[in-house]
Amino acid sequence: MSLTNAQYDAIQRDYDRIRLKNAALRAQRLEEVCQNLPAYQEWRAQRGREALDLVKARLLDTAAAPARRALDIDGRQILQEGGYASDYLDPIYDCPLCQDSGITPEGKCSCFLERERRLLYAQTPHYARMSPLALNEDSLDASLYQGEDALRFQKALDSARALVERASSGASGPGLLLMGKVGCGKTHLALCAGGECLRRGLSVLYFGSTSLFDAWAMYTFSGGDKDGLYNFQKEIYNVDLVILDDLGTELLNEFVATSLFSLINERLLAQKPCIITTNLSLETIQHRYSDRVISRILGHYELRRLSGADLRLTVGKRGESCPTVRKSAT
Repeated sequence: MSLTNAQYDAIQRDYDRIRLKNAALRAQRLEEVCQNLPAYQEWRAQRGREALDLVKARLLDTAAAPARRALDIDGRQILQEGGYASDYLDPIYDCPLCQDSGITPEGKCSCFLERERRLLYAQTPHYARMSPLALNEDSLDASLYQGEDALRFQKALDSARALVERASSGASGPGLLLMGKVGCGKTHLALCAGGECLRRGLSVLYFGSTSLFDAWAMYTFSGGDKDGLYNFQKEIYNVDLVILDDLGTELLNEFVATSLFSLINERLLAQKPCIITTNLSLETIQHRYSDRVISRILGHYELRRLSGADLRLTVGKRGESCPTVRKSAT
C-alpha cells in the first residue's frame, strides 16, 4: 500500500505548518531576548554592520579588511551571561533528524514514515480497535481464563511479549501461531501485540485471511498494474509486523496457497515476525496446506493454543463490551 498524491500533499502541508510554527516561535524568542538584553541587540546590529562591511570589502577587493569585533564574539556567550540557555535562539525543529523536511540523506525520515503509516492505517480494518491496545493489564484480563485455560493464555501472552521485544530490537526469532476455537481471545491477543508495536513506533498491518488474498489477487490480476503489486508485496514482506487473522477462512486454491507460502517465506527471509490466528487444529492445517507451508510454520513459529469458554459470551454476562479489564495473570 502506498500513498496517494493527495495523502502525500497532506503530509507536506503538515511539514509546512510545523516549519511556520517553529519560525514564529523563534522570532518570538528573538524579540524577547532583544527586549531583555540590550547587549544582545547591540551585538546583532554591530554584527550586521560588520558583515555588510566585509561583503563590500570583498566586492571592492579592498586590501585592508574591516574590523570584525562583533563577528568574533559568540552570541551564545551573551545569552548565557543574560540568563538564557546558549541554544535559546537556535533553529527549532520538531524532528532534528530531517529538520522538519521529512527527508534525510538516507531517504524518508522516520517522522515521515510515521505520518505515512498513520494515513495508511486509518484505512486499515481494526486499526481503531488496535491502536489503543497493548500487552498489559489495561487491555487483557487473565481472570477470564481458569485452570488449564489460564496457563495456556499466559504462555501465549509470554510468547506475544517476546515477539514484540524481538521486533523492537530487530532481533530474529519465531513467529506466533495462535490456535483455538471461536471466541477464545486469539484475535484480541494478536491486536494487543499489534497495539504494543504501534506504541513503540513500529509498523503493523492487519489482514483477515480472506481480505488479504482478495487484495493480493486484485493487484495480481488487475491488468498490468505492476507498480501496485510491487508496492503491495514490498509492504507486506517488510512491514515490522503482519497479523494474519482467521487463517482457514479463505477459499483455498493454487494462487492462495502460493501467496501464503510467499508471505511466510519472504518474511522469514527478511527476519520480520508474523502473528497468525486460526480456528483450525494442527492436524487440519497439515492436511489443508502444502508441505512447504507446514515445514516453515512448524520450524519457525511458536504454536500456542488458547482454550476456554467463548469470551464474547462471558464478557457479555459481565456487561462489558470487550475483554479489556484491569487485572492480569501472575
